[in-house]
Amino acid sequence: MSNSEKPERSVFVIMPFVEAGGRNETQLTAFFKHQIQRPIESASLDYSYRVHRSGEAFDINTEIIRELVRADVVIADLSGEMPNPNVMYELGIRLAISDQPVILIRQDLPSNRRIFDIAGFYTFDYDPLNPGPLEEHLVSKLRRFETGEEVYSNRVRRIILDELTLLNPDVSQVPPDRQRDLVLRGIRSVASMVTRAYGPHGVGLSVVAGGTERLERRGAWIASAVSSRNPFEQRGINLMAVAGRQMSDDMTDGSKLPIILAHALIEEGVRLIGEGVGVRHFVRGMQRGAAIAADELRAISSPAEGRLMTVAHTAAKTTDLPADVVEALRLAGADGLVAIEEGSPGSDTVRLVEGMTVTHREVPEDFFSNCPGHRCTLEDCLILIYPERISVMKELLPALKVAADAERPLVLIADRIEGEALQTLVVNHLRGTVRCIPLSIPGMRDQKLPIMDDLAAYTGATIVTPQRGFRLESIVQSDLGRAGHVVVTSTHTEFDGGGGDPRGIARRADIIRAALAGAGDYEREKLQLRLARLVARVVTIIVGGSTEHEIRERRYELESALASVSIARRTDAVVTGAGAALAHVASKLRENMEQGGGEKAAGMLAVSTALEAPLRTIARASGMDPDEAIKAAQRDSGCVFNADTGTIEDPADLRILDSTALLIRAVEIAAATAAQFLEAGSWTVGHREVTSAS
Repeated sequence: MSNSEKPERSVFVIMPFVEAGGRNETQLTAFFKHQIQRPIESASLDYSYRVHRSGEAFDINTEIIRELVRADVVIADLSGEMPNPNVMYELGIRLAISDQPVILIRQDLPSNRRIFDIAGFYTFDYDPLNPGPLEEHLVSKLRRFETGEEVYSNRVRRIILDELTLLNPDVSQVPPDRQRDLVLRGIRSVASMVTRAYGPHGVGLSVVAGGTERLERRGAWIASAVSSRNPFEQRGINLMAVAGRQMSDDMTDGSKLPIILAHALIEEGVRLIGEGVGVRHFVRGMQRGAAIAADELRAISSPAEGRLMTVAHTAAKTTDLPADVVEALRLAGADGLVAIEEGSPGSDTVRLVEGMTVTHREVPEDFFSNCPGHRCTLEDCLILIYPERISVMKELLPALKVAADAERPLVLIADRIEGEALQTLVVNHLRGTVRCIPLSIPGMRDQKLPIMDDLAAYTGATIVTPQRGFRLESIVQSDLGRAGHVVVTSTHTEFDGGGGDPRGIARRADIIRAALAGAGDYEREKLQLRLARLVARVVTIIVGGSTEHEIRERRYELESALASVSIARRTDAVVTGAGAALAHVASKLRENMEQGGGEKAAGMLAVSTALEAPLRTIARASGMDPDEAIKAAQRDSGCVFNADTGTIEDPADLRILDSTALLIRAVEIAAATAAQFLEAGSWTVGHREVTSAS
C-alpha cells in the first residue's frame, strides 16, 4: 500500500530556530528537515506522517495553538543550556490540553541544566553530528505507539483535569479513597501553618482584613483564615478550625495545641488503619489512651500557687509583660474579671474599677455641663430603678421631692426617659434645683431586668414597678438605693460603695453562679461580667506600644498569659511546659498499653506518638535533634527544654510551666477530632452526600 493510501497522522515539531546549543538558524532549519522531518515521513510505518514545525521564534499565534491541539504527536526539542522560552510555552500548552503523545529530545551538552518542571518525563539526548540514533529513536517511538507496545501517559493533563473536576465535583466521579485523601489534604494544610506558628520560635500568618494587614498567631484564627475551592479539602480545613475554636471557647487560649495533636493522631490512624487495623478498635484504643494520658498529667502535676508568674511567662513567651496579668488577677479577686484593651502608643497601664458598671444609651449632652472630660461625678447618691418608660413629669415628682428633701443627687434608671419628663429634668439639672441624671437601659425587657436586679441588690434599691406592687406616685426614701460614689459618662456609669445588704448581694451572686453552670458560651461571658461587677472587681489592662503592630502583639501575649494563669489559678495544677510533660506522659502511656490488646493497643500507641509532636516541633524550630529532647523529657518529667538555647536544662535552672487543665482539654479535643475523621463514612458537599469508606 502506497503512502497516499495510508491513513494520515500529524507530527508537530516545536523547537528553537534562531539559536540553540551553538547552532544558528540555518543549521537548526537543516536539522529539522534532515534529521526529523525526512526520517519520519519516509519511514515504513502503518500511518503516513506529515511533519511540520512551529513558527519563527516569538511568533506565538492562534494557528500554533490550533496545531498543538490537533497534532497526533508533538516533538519538543529542548536544546540549549536553558530551553527556549517559546518552546517551553508551547510544550506547556500541549501538556495541558491533550493526552496525545509528546516526544522530548535535547542536544547532548555538558552545560545542560536540569529542567525541574519536566524532570519526570523521559528526554532523549542526541548528537547533531551523529543523527542516526535520534532518527532511529523517533521512528521507533512512533512504531511502538502504533502497535500499542508503548502507551503515553500525560500526568500533567491528568492532574489538571482532576483538580478542575474536584472544584465542582460530581460526587459519582470522586472515588471513596480519593475523597479521604482530599479531606486529609485540607487537614494537613492547616496543620502545616499552625505548626509553624507554634512555640517560642513560631511565626504568624499574615492576614488582610478590612484593608488592613495583621499578623495572626492564634491557631483557631489561622485555621479559619485557610480556605480551598475544593469542597472535600475544605471539609478537612473546617475540621481543624472547629477543633481550634472549641479549645478557644473552652480555655480562651491554646488553640494551636489540639490542632497539632489531632493532626498527628489522624496521620497515625490513617497509617495503621491502612495496615489493617480496624477503625472501631483503633478509635476505642485512642480514646482509652487519651483518658490514661489525662490521668498521668494529673499525677505529675504540682500546685500552681506561687508559680503563676512562671505560667504567665510560659504562655506569653516573654519575661516582660506578664507581671501586669498576675497583678490584675490579684486585684480582681476570685470572682473578678480582667479585660484587655488596646491603648494608644505608650506604656501599659492597669485600671481597677470597683463596684458596678452599667452600660446605657447615650446621656444627653446637657447633663455634662460643668463636668470635665464628659465625666460627671456624684457623691452620696440616691438610686431609683424603674423598668418602664417615663414621659410625664408628674410621675417623677414624688422621687424628686424625696431627693430634694434629703439634699442628695438622684440617679434615675429606667427603660426610657423622654418627652416632658426629660425636658424638666434637664431644666432642673441646669438650674441646680435637683441634680438628677437619667439613664436608659437598652435591650429587651428580659435582658435589662436581670441587670436592674443586680444593681438593686448592690445599692439596696427596690425595683419600682406595678408588677411587683410598687408605684412611682407612692415612692418613699426607703424604696431608693444608695451609692457613695457615682461616675457618669455618656455611655456607662460606675457605681461604688453600694448600700445593699451583703446577704442580699450574696444571694444574687449565687443565682448568677447557678445560671453559669448551664450557660452556653455567649451567655456565660455576659454572666461572668455580671458576677464580677456585682461581688468583685473589674480590672482592665490597657496595652501600649510604639506602633499598632507592637500593641497587637503585646495584647496577644497578655491574653495568652491571662488565659493560662486564670486556668492554673482556678484548677491549682501545673506541669512542666514546652511539650515536656506531654512527651513524658507518652512514655508512661506505652508502659500502660494492654498486653495482647491488638488493635486497641494501636490506638493507644497513636496517642503516645501524637503526644510527642509538640516537643518535636519546638525542638526542631530551635535547631535541636527532636529525638534527644524526647529522650530527656521521658527520663524525667521535670526536665525542661529551653527553646532559646536549644538545650535540656535542669528544673532548678529554668522553670517553664503549663496549666494541666489546658493540656488535658487539648488532648480530649484532639482525640474527638481524630475519631470524627477516622470514623466518617461520608462527607456532605453542599446538599449532596459523599460516600467514603471507613
